[in-house]
Amino acid sequence: MKLPELKKRFTRKYVIRIIAGVLVVGMVGTGVSTANVFAAKTAQESTESTESTEKDSEKDDSDAESKLKDALDDSIKFSEKEIGKEETVYVLADSTGKERKVIVSDHLINDENKDTIEDASTLKDIENVKGDETFKQDGSKLTWQADGNDIYYQGTSTKETPVSQTITYSLDGKEVKPEELAGKSGKVTIRFDYTNNETVKTKIDGKEEEIYVPFAAISGMVLDDSFSNVKVTNGKVISDGKNNIVVGYALPGLKESLDVDDSDFDGDVSIPDYVEVTADVENFSLSTTMTVVMNATNFISKDGDADLSEVDDMLDTLTDATDQLKDGSGELADGVDTLKSKMGEFKDGVGTLKNGIKDYTDGASTLSTGIGTLKNGVDTLVGSVPTLINGIGTLKDGSASAAKGASSLKDGAGTLKKGAKDVSTGANTLSNGVKDLSTGANTLSGGASDLSTGADTLSAGATSLSDGANTLSSGASSLNDGVQSIATNMKTLVSGAKQVSDGAASLNAGVSTLIGKLNDMGTTLATNKAGLEAQLQEKGTSLENAQATINALKEVQQSLIQGIAVEGTKPDTAIAIFSQVSQKLNVPISNSIDAASVIASLSDKIATIGQAQGAANVIDTVAGQLAGQDTQEQLTALATGASQLAAGAQNVYDGASQLSTGADAAAAGSAQVAQGAADLATGAGTLKTGAASLATGAGSLKKGASDLATGATKLKKGAGDLATGAGKVADGASTLHKGASDLSDGLNTLDGGIGQLKEKAGSLSTGADQLKSGTDQLATGASTLVSNNQKLNDGAGTLSDGTDAIMDGVGELSDGAHQLADGITEFSEDGIDEIINSYNGDIEPLVDRIQAVLDAGADYQTYTDIADGVNGSVKFIIKTDAVKAED
Repeated sequence: MKLPELKKRFTRKYVIRIIAGVLVVGMVGTGVSTANVFAAKTAQESTESTESTEKDSEKDDSDAESKLKDALDDSIKFSEKEIGKEETVYVLADSTGKERKVIVSDHLINDENKDTIEDASTLKDIENVKGDETFKQDGSKLTWQADGNDIYYQGTSTKETPVSQTITYSLDGKEVKPEELAGKSGKVTIRFDYTNNETVKTKIDGKEEEIYVPFAAISGMVLDDSFSNVKVTNGKVISDGKNNIVVGYALPGLKESLDVDDSDFDGDVSIPDYVEVTADVENFSLSTTMTVVMNATNFISKDGDADLSEVDDMLDTLTDATDQLKDGSGELADGVDTLKSKMGEFKDGVGTLKNGIKDYTDGASTLSTGIGTLKNGVDTLVGSVPTLINGIGTLKDGSASAAKGASSLKDGAGTLKKGAKDVSTGANTLSNGVKDLSTGANTLSGGASDLSTGADTLSAGATSLSDGANTLSSGASSLNDGVQSIATNMKTLVSGAKQVSDGAASLNAGVSTLIGKLNDMGTTLATNKAGLEAQLQEKGTSLENAQATINALKEVQQSLIQGIAVEGTKPDTAIAIFSQVSQKLNVPISNSIDAASVIASLSDKIATIGQAQGAANVIDTVAGQLAGQDTQEQLTALATGASQLAAGAQNVYDGASQLSTGADAAAAGSAQVAQGAADLATGAGTLKTGAASLATGAGSLKKGASDLATGATKLKKGAGDLATGAGKVADGASTLHKGASDLSDGLNTLDGGIGQLKEKAGSLSTGADQLKSGTDQLATGASTLVSNNQKLNDGAGTLSDGTDAIMDGVGELSDGAHQLADGITEFSEDGIDEIINSYNGDIEPLVDRIQAVLDAGADYQTYTDIADGVNGSVKFIIKTDAVKAED
């Protein structure tokens, strides 16, 4: 049933109509037939009485009342409580319904065969009418000496009866007195109005109110063939062809107790408070009317105890299941909101990562450029080393020659005096040696110049390398900060995913609980239907044959009613009818009293079967809706969706946990990268310092080589002068000898130094080759590093774009979660809460009133008084005087 239709159903009039209808049908349906028959029977017997004196009339009335009492005792017992006191109140009234005398008959039931029975009564003139047992009285307390017997006693009372009636008569639309109507002809109206005089105070919806004890008043009369076109309001007419048996019923005070009026009802449901009979009459006369007043709650529950509190339990269960759905959807929405609120931090972390990667790739490019410059400088240096080594070799050769010439000069100086020829030869040899020395010095100067140039290039490359390493270190540090931020935000993401998973699990549990309740309801309905089937089996029928059984029982009732109606005029016909029904039912029926008892029993059986049939139809309808394909598909879809949502939320949580673990590992790796980059920057700084020192040393070497070349040139010129001035040698022989000796010593020292330089030049070549190999590897690594820069930047861009998509998805998930929560809240407020509010606002007060009425009826067990701990039942029979013309 959809929500609008459900809300429409729960309107005040609809609910009142259902509940009041059930109440009225339950009160009247079972008991009307029995009371009608006995009222008709008593009226017929009264009509046959021809005695004229009041004494004889009272005797006939007493006989009729006794028969009616016995019949009612045998048949009108609707409560299965253990009754200890049965009370029948006979009210003798005039033809307008005004009371003249009240006689009360009490029956104390002694099932346990007690010697004494405790009783209570407010009656006067108490008399044992069926035995000689005696009693002692103390105020209203009576103690009967029962000797194991039941006690039957009568008494009188002036106490007001709980229901009184007023009968008015009209002829041709004008109200007349009953004695004025006797013997007249025309359109006659007889109206019974009932007044409920018994009230109790009770609390309803927190307020103290006064309600009426529920009574059913059932009035009947027998109209002979002088009455035609008989119609009855709030009753029915049964005709046997000669007489019309009229029966009507009313529930005085019930509408006031339920706080309803006629406008609250529609269709065929009403709560009558009067009975009206109209007919066309010739020579009006009416022998009597009979009204039976009974506690109406006897017709509501077979055990006399009705409880409507199960409605509250059902609504509480519905409210609890709805609250679970609201809580689960709310937790889901809160978890998604947490995830959504943390996505901004996650996006910021991704942005930081992207910027760090950009800084890293820029630093890598700068490093690669510096390494390229360094490589070029190293290549130049390595290319200059062979020239330097060759120059040193030439210098070594020249220095050796110079040393040899100096030695010869020394020897020649020693023998200078021996001959100019030797001086000239030595001078020439010296000149040649000095020439070689000059050539070697020039070569050394060129190599030193190349070395200085290479050292400067190396220093510039080392500077670029240091700058690139510093940039790399800064980028690696930014990268590490971004990765650390992502790792931190991932923990927040995992927490949000956990809340989403828990919320989805709660929602799934709530859906499972709701479906379980519905499935349990189906099982309960099946069990209840099986119980109804078993109940009908005990009655000799089944749900399938219930309607046929009811129809057959009604036909039997109709036959018995016809037999009762003709017993006075056609006793043979009545006996034949009774015998036929007796054989059919296998129940002894010999007279109208037996027939009336059987009719009452059949009415009880019809009511039981009808109630079971109606309940089974309701069960089939509800069970059919629960088992319907649409309902089951919707429940299956709901369960599947909730389960998938819970599983998906768990997968999100598991994935987020794994992503968090990966982020932690990435954070550790990025820290190592940052440390390595810092170490590289430190090494590059050291290399830069060494390269600068190398450039300074190479400059010094270049200057020394230049000075050496200059000296060699001067030495060459001096040797020429020496050769030219050989003639002057002799004059300076002593000086020359000393100078040659010094020169020889200096050249030997120079030769040793040049030898050491030549020896170290090999190490320089090896170091230069190693430096070149290292810079080549560094250049290759830098090239590889730079080649992946674009991929790294592209990946960071993709991650950033993906983060935007994730944020959009989380936004949609948040919207969906809130729509779900809002939808469930709307369902709760507009659907379930409306039902609860309707129940609390309109239905519950009405249910409380009905329960209060039922409780009031259950508490009313006696007209006079009753002993503590004893259950009682009471009924009232009001008989009116005849309306006849004077003879």
